[in-house]
Amino acid sequence: MRIKKRVVSIFLILGMVISENLFCESYMVNANEMFEVKKVIKTNINPEEFSSDLPYMENFGQAVNTYLNKTDNGYEVVFVSDKIYIVNYDSNWNVIGNRELDFELPIFGAFFYGDKYNYVVCGQQAGSKETKEAYRVIKYDKDFNRLDALSISNDLSYTARPFLGGDIAVAENNGELIIYTARNRYDGHQSNILFRININSMRLMNSSQMGEFPDIHVSHSMRNLVRYDGGKPILATIGDAYPRNVCIQDTYGTRVEILGIDGKIGDNKTDTDLSDFEVTKDSYLLAGAQKKNGCNNIYISSVDKNLRRNDKKLTWLTNYTSDCEGVCNTKISKIDDGKYAVMWNNFTYGGSLQYVMVDDSGNVISELKTVNGIKLTQCDPILDNGKLEWISYIDGKAELFRLSDFSCNGSYKVQNTYVKAINPWNGGVDTGWYIEGKNEFDISTAQQLAGLAKLVNDGNTFEGKRVVLTSDIFLNDDYSKENVWSSIASVSSGVQFQGTFNGSGHTIYNGYTINNEEGGLFGVIGEKGIVKAVSLKQGTYTGESIAYINNGWIIFCENISCVQGLRSTYYISCAGGICYENRNLIYGCGNKGSVEGSAAGAIASRNTENAIIDSCWNNGVVIGSSGIVSNNEGWVTNCYNSGQVGTAGIAEDMRDWNMRVINCYNAGSLVKSYYDYNYQDTIGNYHGTNVYSATEYCNSSYTTVVSMDELKSSDMISRIKGDDVLNKWCLDEHLLNKGLMIPLAQDDLYSGEYKVLPVINSIKDKVTVNISDGEYQLEGIIDALYGTKKAEPVYDSESKNISITSDGKITPKKAGTAIVKVTLSETENTKEYSFNINVTVNGLRGDLNNDGKVTVSDLVKCVQGVSGRITLTDSENWAADVDENGKVDIRDATRLLYFVSGRNANL
Repeated sequence: MRIKKRVVSIFLILGMVISENLFCESYMVNANEMFEVKKVIKTNINPEEFSSDLPYMENFGQAVNTYLNKTDNGYEVVFVSDKIYIVNYDSNWNVIGNRELDFELPIFGAFFYGDKYNYVVCGQQAGSKETKEAYRVIKYDKDFNRLDALSISNDLSYTARPFLGGDIAVAENNGELIIYTARNRYDGHQSNILFRININSMRLMNSSQMGEFPDIHVSHSMRNLVRYDGGKPILATIGDAYPRNVCIQDTYGTRVEILGIDGKIGDNKTDTDLSDFEVTKDSYLLAGAQKKNGCNNIYISSVDKNLRRNDKKLTWLTNYTSDCEGVCNTKISKIDDGKYAVMWNNFTYGGSLQYVMVDDSGNVISELKTVNGIKLTQCDPILDNGKLEWISYIDGKAELFRLSDFSCNGSYKVQNTYVKAINPWNGGVDTGWYIEGKNEFDISTAQQLAGLAKLVNDGNTFEGKRVVLTSDIFLNDDYSKENVWSSIASVSSGVQFQGTFNGSGHTIYNGYTINNEEGGLFGVIGEKGIVKAVSLKQGTYTGESIAYINNGWIIFCENISCVQGLRSTYYISCAGGICYENRNLIYGCGNKGSVEGSAAGAIASRNTENAIIDSCWNNGVVIGSSGIVSNNEGWVTNCYNSGQVGTAGIAEDMRDWNMRVINCYNAGSLVKSYYDYNYQDTIGNYHGTNVYSATEYCNSSYTTVVSMDELKSSDMISRIKGDDVLNKWCLDEHLLNKGLMIPLAQDDLYSGEYKVLPVINSIKDKVTVNISDGEYQLEGIIDALYGTKKAEPVYDSESKNISITSDGKITPKKAGTAIVKVTLSETENTKEYSFNINVTVNGLRGDLNNDGKVTVSDLVKCVQGVSGRITLTDSENWAADVDENGKVDIRDATRLLYFVSGRNANL
């Protein structure tokens, strides 16, 4: 059994003083009046050290750090950090008092508001079987005067360490206090434990649920919830071993298993959450989230109160399959008899709260309601005057959220986006389409795609060849993982794909790989290789979806699948939504799926030196790191994140100050997960240029804070372009990013135009030359790159003042101006881009020898040219034509003679 150590640093500044003058009252009410947000208090809490945020699908339960209660005088808020801080407010949220409590034992477990008393549950490492206090339950009056305490020893509770890996749930009923939690036992295993306490005497009422293997035993117990049904305690739990299931039981061990969990017995990573539990008139309601079809989805279960009947109903409130939304953190709140709000966080596109109303049996009785800009936190909501209220504390700002719309209008139908398989792969291989000597191939079946993999892995690099996908392909039947895909140019084959694979906008569904170091659809793309215009949807890929290593181009590809790093007992490897390691160019690619790993990026896990990730985006969920790339040593430009990520919106770890993140923005949510312990920012604390953020986490000096509305405006297009030559952004006319501006490449992908614009750092659009200079090399484009390849411009001019070669060598013919058109030509994979260079040619009439003055030697050369003794060059002809009539004759020679002799002062 392995429990990952949580490094949670939540410390309030010592000596926190809260007074009325710190209170700032301001309401923000949205247009449909579904909620109100009221700023509650400003304190000296360090936002990096205290947060009420809920983690994203954490493996293990945890102690709650924020509590809210309605009092006779108003409200009371408890923040738990290095101490327990109690803040009292009147009914208008003016501060009227505060108090601090020290921990009596070092490990905080829970705080509980009882009917007559308040309680704190704490514990300590108890070690071996030598008798030592493991748990302490402290009883206070409502003014927090200590009244009594119960001490529970390690030998009585068979506990080496209390609260390990599970929630700490507390409930009371008719003089009884019940505590349901988890522990690490003497034998090294983790399981659940239950205490029943007489409130008046503060003595234990049970011992049968405290031993090594009690009737209620769940191994390992990752979630612990308890409610009273009348006088009967009911327990809800997640186990990852025996059972590996979400279950509900009474104190005699009568159990109903609700939702099975995939994976090996004892694997702590369950991808399942049990967030809340309520007792209704008719049933027990349980709600949570589970990764299903590669994405988190929200469930609610209704269980008959007679557990022996094993009568249960499971309803999925969401059914995301590939277009992943970051949903979790479900809570149930009773609004009235027969009416409950089932709420959850959706962390994509800046974050929102979503909820439906259900009845006593868990039937949905309303439409889906969405409120942007607020979220559920560790603070459980309370019902006050018909409104749900809870506290959020983040980034030094405490807010009270109020939810008021509990209407049951409309209806809710779960959207099913799953695409059913048509002619799924039978596991066969077809290479009959390949004809030696031919360079263009069309393929349309999974068998033919498998044939491409075989041909390449057997040694055919396809250099100079082009393969076009002409239809969608299903690599497995619905929800099946029967067929394991062998990557094209797999790493173990030693072959690199050097051809062009054009997906033509088609989708490959239901792919499945099991080795992150072999590749996804491809293994290794060679320097001459191009993979373009293909989407991978509804698949499960280990490590990466498109390729393991990209030495060439990956352009206009999308991951709409689940990508996970390879999981071992103690580690999960890195992952990239499109590619594990980019060494050249990824352009116009996006992630709408889920990507999970220890160093995960929605586009790539690693971007190497000089490599470019350009015009890419993340709308999905990244569990483990960043919205574009985790480890960046190259260039990330014109990219955005609007999905849910762990530590940084664009790039987390940039190892060289010479590398850059340029012209990017983050509008997604930063949410702690299993792998992430510290919030960062759009680019962490590293170097960036022209980077913007519209999230509540923005601590980097290299990031400019903007609003969501600004990210929808045309003015922002010019701002985010920055100093770049090319504008690569546009408004989101097709609502591909919920109205926030997008890269032109994303619009191109939608329109079916799969062509790349270069990265151009600067241009030189004005040049002055002298007619005497002779040949001059223009350098109109400086550092124009397609990935690591330098772009080759073509130069042309219709001016008669110069002659020019296609590579930009000009020869001045005569003084004046010339316009040179510089073009990066359109190809199968690139867009045309052109601009003009204004060339000024300086020269002096009569100065045939180009020494800057007119003398006898110029006269002599002119006479020789007129007489035919010598042939004048173009520049000499231009200088000799002093009367500018287009020809050189005796009249020009005469005018030169008069000028040189001094007879005329001007030519």
